Amino acid sequence: LGIVDDKGHSMGIGVKHCFKEIVQRHLNRYEMTYKMGHQAFAIVPTNEEVMGVVNSILGEDCVIINKSLVVSNPGAETQAWHSDGPHLDITRDLPCHCLNVFVPLVDVDETNGPTEMRPGSVSLTRNLKKSYMKAFLTKKLRAVEAPALEKGSILMFDYRILHRGKANNSEQPRPVLVYTFAKPFYIDNMNFPKNSVHEDPTPPEKKEGEVGEACTVFDAPPK
Repeated sequence: LGIVDDKGHSMGIGVKHCFKEIVQRHLNRYEMTYKMGHQAFAIVPTNEEVMGVVNSILGEDCVIINKSLVVSNPGAETQAWHSDGPHLDITRDLPCHCLNVFVPLVDVDETNGPTEMRPGSVSLTRNLKKSYMKAFLTKKLRAVEAPALEKGSILMFDYRILHRGKANNSEQPRPVLVYTFAKPFYIDNMNFPKNSVHEDPTPPEKKEGEVGEACTVFDAPPK
């Protein structure tokens, strides 16, 4: 986004140092909501087959709380393990209240950085350090998966699952459309800041109400 430079903004890594139109999640890894309201990006909400699955999980009244483009540029390193949002109740397992639908715009494989996930880890992220170590010691952890995806295919997962984007060791960007659906009561106030790139830069001493980090990040769990 040229306006970042045109406005005289500086942009770092993480929600606190970015804008609601674009966040640098990691070095060379960006997530952009800029112009995602265009009709060209309505491909998932208008797909009956995909929405049938989404509605069966979240209900017919679910809403889209985010549409974005995640671009992993060449040189992007593997992310830390993380979940994209919190549990509603850390004392018990509840049904999915928020999920991501990924649509890769290029073929994705080990070279340009698939999304790696730990199946069955949703319940572990309620109390990760204790639950993860217990599962590890009792050999109940399921093996990680990093599915190769064809351009235009679908990857859908619960917001709370442990996952990470792998390194892009190719010479081309790896763009992925992201649609986040949620039950109507859920509000995500963690993944994007409120300040806009279109606003004039705010002096550091006048900044107020910084939001939290973009996701819940965990120390690298044991293999």
